Amino acid sequence: KGIHGLRLADLANMRQRSGLATSQKGAERLSAEASAKSFSSTQRPVKEFYVPTVAEGLAYSAAACAGVNAFGFAATALTGTHKLTDLCGTGAFVASMLVSRRHSGAWNLGLVSTPGLLNCLTGLWGARLGGYLFLRIVHTGEDKRLEPFMADPKLLATFWTAQAAWSFIVSLPVTISNYVAASRASQLRLATSHLVGGPWWASACLLLWGACFALETVADAQKFAFKLDPENKNRFMASGVWAWSRHPNYAGEIGMWTSLALLAMPLLLVTKGQQPALLVRLSRFAGALASPLFLTYLLAKVSGLPQLESKYDRMFADDPDYQAYKARTPILFPGVKW
Repeated sequence: KGIHGLRLADLANMRQRSGLATSQKGAERLSAEASAKSFSSTQRPVKEFYVPTVAEGLAYSAAACAGVNAFGFAATALTGTHKLTDLCGTGAFVASMLVSRRHSGAWNLGLVSTPGLLNCLTGLWGARLGGYLFLRIVHTGEDKRLEPFMADPKLLATFWTAQAAWSFIVSLPVTISNYVAASRASQLRLATSHLVGGPWWASACLLLWGACFALETVADAQKFAFKLDPENKNRFMASGVWAWSRHPNYAGEIGMWTSLALLAMPLLLVTKGQQPALLVRLSRFAGALASPLFLTYLLAKVSGLPQLESKYDRMFADDPDYQAYKARTPILFPGVKW
């Protein structure tokens, strides 16, 4: 007999059972660790890393916009060409998007995410509009908007500075979202694919963006084809989508950037995780909202509608057909008169 009156055989059996239990617990622990590793590799979590602040991101975006437009200013001043104006203008948007996407780390989040969609749509918009405007200036050979600026380098510098500011401000939803999303993913170790606001909100924003993209694309194509016909010289266009609006291309432009701002809103206001104070989130929200508001003001009150409407009023002041067209057709948004 062993200690406490137990037989040696009984003591051996107890030790054997204890060893089996320990082995089972060890196997369970190893299995749990393997499952965790498998889940981790499947979900591809974002590792925690230093994410630059939104303020740093805004500085990088401003530098990208300024750099592209500084190149455009130098090329225009040295060569006197008009061909780089719109190409550099839209190119600054794409440059800002690429810089913020890479610098923030948002490129790790995948395409099916809020910043992924914003970046993709910005690139598509820039490629389409920049390509069209470059094709148009190659065909026409000049941009009469720049004529007053070409003789004075200071005025020309002012024009290019304003264009850089335009690209920086209108790009704010994309820039801010890249940095906020990367920071949030790092804090919460989120999976690569994540749509803040849910798929229904993203789908609605995508549908709005797609409709406005189609409107602007069709409007540009119809107007370009109209002007290619020599018989249409000194005539106004009132067919196609131009029968819905006197400036459907501008309506599409404003609609696209409004939809991008709406797509970014849930991400900028989300409260889950280590989010900054409410005032900071509201400032980011206001920054994104400034994009469509500034663009609308610019096109409606500064460089778009006022110039074109004044030009057409002079050209067709005595044309009853134009006066009738103007009376029945909304100036900007189809079905909305103002």
